[in-house]
Amino acid sequence: MCVQIQVVRPFRTNFSVNLVTNEKHNKDKNKDSVSSSSSSSSSDSDDQTDDDSDCDEGPDYAILALSGHILLAQSKLNEAQNEYFRVIEAYNRPQNIHLVYINCAEILSKLGNIKKAIKLILIACKIHETPHLWFSAGKLYYHQNDLLNAEECLNRANLKDNRHAEVWGYLTLLNLKLSKIHEAMSCYQQAVKSGLEDGELNQSIVQAFKKA
Repeated sequence: MCVQIQVVRPFRTNFSVNLVTNEKHNKDKNKDSVSSSSSSSSSDSDDQTDDDSDCDEGPDYAILALSGHILLAQSKLNEAQNEYFRVIEAYNRPQNIHLVYINCAEILSKLGNIKKAIKLILIACKIHETPHLWFSAGKLYYHQNDLLNAEECLNRANLKDNRHAEVWGYLTLLNLKLSKIHEAMSCYQQAVKSGLEDGELNQSIVQAFKKA
């Protein structure tokens, strides 16, 4: 008796193809996911960089200085002082902001903090010497009755600008306090010659001459 045996071939080829196809699909999917994640990360990084850049820029010193000048003109001393200190502490400010220093020192003086005002002006003098800064320092020392330092600062201002009428005016007052009448008269002549316009200062000089 002869028996016929039928051989059945397993469908391994199709399974293998399906497996390879599935693996390829999964790889492509993972690749897309990584690419999307990378793109999102890059976008977040760019946004963060932009945010950091905005933070680094900070307020413009010129705007703060102008705001301080306006507030000072409106007699809002504390608010003006805050704006000026923000300018002084700004990292991107220029060196020659002597008007900010002068106004800020004037405010401190009016608020009764003369020692801090003098310290601020002397710091400014080290950074950028101007006759106006030295004059401000001399005037503050004079009103503190520190005549020695007042004389030194006023003389430095005079060396920077010998046509500064108010410097000559305060040198007049200083010499009168030191009982140097002849020097006081010479300084007053220079003050008038330089065009002294400060009426209050001139009146103080006249009264001081009467008492001398």
